[in-house]
Amino acid sequence: MSRSKSNGSGSFKAPKLAEELAKKSKNELSEMHVFWLPGAEQVPTTVQALRKELAEAMVQGERIRDRLAALGARMSAVFHVVLQGDGHQIRWDALGANPALDSLSQYDLEAALMMLERHGMLVAGGPRSALDSNARSVAIPSDLAQSLVRQLAAVKDGVYGRLTLRGYLERMYSDPARSKRTPPSRVREMFRMYVGEAASVSRIERLPEGLRDLVEKAILEFGGILPKPLFERMETELPEWDASGWAKALGESLVGTVSELDLRPYGVAHSGPTLIVFSEVALAWFRRVAVPGDPDRPYREDSQGVNTLSNLSRFLAFVQSNSVRITKRGEMFKSTWKRIEENFLPDPQHEITMGDSVRLIYRFARNENLIDTSAERTLRIASAGRAWGATGMAPKLERLLEFMVHEPLDEALGEHDLPLRRTLMRMLHHLEPGVWYDLMYLPFLARNQHLCNLDDWQEGQGHSRSMQGGRSKGGGDLQRLAWSLVAWLRQRLFPVGLLDLGYDSNGHAVAMRLTRLGTLALGMEAAPSPGMGRGSLVVTPDFEVVFFPGEDDAQMVYDLDRFADRAPTGTLKQYRLNEAALKRGLLGGMELHRMRDCLEMHSRTPIPENVYIALSDWALRAGLFFLSDKLVIRCQHAEYFERFVSDAGVRPYLKAQVDETSAQMKRGPSPKRLRTVLRDLDYLVEIE
Repeated sequence: MSRSKSNGSGSFKAPKLAEELAKKSKNELSEMHVFWLPGAEQVPTTVQALRKELAEAMVQGERIRDRLAALGARMSAVFHVVLQGDGHQIRWDALGANPALDSLSQYDLEAALMMLERHGMLVAGGPRSALDSNARSVAIPSDLAQSLVRQLAAVKDGVYGRLTLRGYLERMYSDPARSKRTPPSRVREMFRMYVGEAASVSRIERLPEGLRDLVEKAILEFGGILPKPLFERMETELPEWDASGWAKALGESLVGTVSELDLRPYGVAHSGPTLIVFSEVALAWFRRVAVPGDPDRPYREDSQGVNTLSNLSRFLAFVQSNSVRITKRGEMFKSTWKRIEENFLPDPQHEITMGDSVRLIYRFARNENLIDTSAERTLRIASAGRAWGATGMAPKLERLLEFMVHEPLDEALGEHDLPLRRTLMRMLHHLEPGVWYDLMYLPFLARNQHLCNLDDWQEGQGHSRSMQGGRSKGGGDLQRLAWSLVAWLRQRLFPVGLLDLGYDSNGHAVAMRLTRLGTLALGMEAAPSPGMGRGSLVVTPDFEVVFFPGEDDAQMVYDLDRFADRAPTGTLKQYRLNEAALKRGLLGGMELHRMRDCLEMHSRTPIPENVYIALSDWALRAGLFFLSDKLVIRCQHAEYFERFVSDAGVRPYLKAQVDETSAQMKRGPSPKRLRTVLRDLDYLVEIE
């Protein structure tokens, strides 16, 4: 055979795989099966079954890429030269003259072609072998070539180009094979026309009935990305997976596509044939059906409100008034956990246990440096912890929310958890407060948005994973990415009060809504909306406070929780004023005058005089000091005052004792600064 310098494409139409497979004997098919499906647990025993399994496997773009990687360098070089030929075929003489194959001898070239034919990757252009004559051609089976070209194009476009309508349009109208390329401005106009909610929904509704039902299920149950293995476990009227037929119908309708999708290089355990509903179209359908509203409100509703904030205040007060020892590993003893649990608000919610709630608050307090450890391995309130009580509710919520974004549900965060949570947090800003949404609405949308940004995310990570070994260790499969967000919503955002949860009659969480407390934490609203009612109080002479809730009373509930004991009773809430609760409020940084203001501003009736007197007496017995603007400090409790004037830490600021209950402090620090210093020394000081 001479390797003459000539060029040219083949002169025959490349056959389809089915045609070539029909010509193969059982032994040839079995040999192909070993190559295309290595390690298969079962090998079909009949010719028909072999042909069917090979026909499915050999058009999977990702499998073709894997098998190409398994070829030797010579066969791979020959195959790629044929792939680049016009119509994915080439004449034998042009193949031999190709510069990319100059390093191959005639024997090497013939051996490579023979093995590629035995693998079914090339076919000869005549009744006899293509090796017999320079005039003959070799070609790649047409459907195998098309699958590989689509896969290579998808990889070039990145994940965004495969999952989005915009990427699909850009790829379709920038194809050089078309007679005229569409300018980018026209593509943008078309995208705006097709991306609207009404247009997207109508295109889904016009799909053939069976495919339409499948697309709806794929969106609502899988977020619009349906792998073939999940389809095979679904209940559907469609008899079998029809990749080419669905891809044609979905593509022509601009609803989606069916293609190979390999996310393993990004740390997501997914590869293989996948039905994809474009993310913009899935979003439009979700908007149409994901808002329950009346009469589809949840069977039961659960709201946490300010419980976590209130329990955090109780935790800090407990640490300040008790000796809390910890282990060498920094953990509290079990008996201490139990005492703290008993001190927390009654909490009937089932998303996390009371013990988990205590541990969550403990980790937050350590992370924010609200507490630290003494030399004796006991917890103590840090300066930041003493300042915490005077901080407004909105900044407290923001810090708590930021902590929850980074807080793992298990031992550690998965590599995708943080970007997924950040994406979901941005999407929360687009929810309407007080409106119920399907529980999977945001998790699916956030996951899809993150998937669309995987190329940019990976570039930002500064690394790329190798595909050797088949799978990368990462954040789980597509469904787990979404369900990890659901778990985070339920176990972190719900306990903070950012979201309310709705349950069906079987007790399953099915819906969520953004609370007004959540809008405050997200910085969406700084003040109540017009017409939002506040709750009101009735204070009785026997120290009971009956609270009639309104729609915008989170701040009021939080204030009451800080200095009174709450007992939920249906639509009303009852509080009891007592000495221990008031001291807890003082230790938590709430001033006595603010407690009185909270009661006076919201009470429907005048505050009973005995309640006023009792509040003052309890505060004095708790050791409350009053500091004037002239730096005169006084305390009616003799024991506390005696300890104060003899304290070595106070002495540098003490000028002289005036009498048994008051002293003059030195000039220099302002009253606010001096108050902070004295509170760091464990004295309750309020500026008059």
